[in-house]
Amino acid sequence: MLGINNQYDKIILFMPTFRKSKIINRIDSTSDFPIISSKNISEINSFLKENKVLLVIKPHPYQNDIEFLNLEFTNIIKFTNEDLAMKNVLLYELLGQVDALVTDYSSVYFDFLLTQKPID
Repeated sequence: MLGINNQYDKIILFMPTFRKSKIINRIDSTSDFPIISSKNISEINSFLKENKVLLVIKPHPYQNDIEFLNLEFTNIIKFTNEDLAMKNVLLYELLGQVDALVTDYSSVYFDFLLTQKPID
């Protein structure tokens, strides 16, 4: 569906809530992006690679300008709304294809409940 090969044992989708954007000059938080930063993204990628896990990051459309998310990694990829549209994939189809969702207080949590996948 997304052109992701089968070299991964698990696929995790990370969809944090909108926090801060230079695009619309709005700040809802002191951090640009939760959990992942330019300081730890390489270490996270190494951990994911060792465990054969792919992390798909789907930032809020107003957060596509976060620089470290545009770097190339072996086990971390970013999908924007435009990327999904080019592949003719709806967000809800993506939710159905992943093994786990990582989010904070985003309403996508409730959408993921409909997949009936385990939630811990």
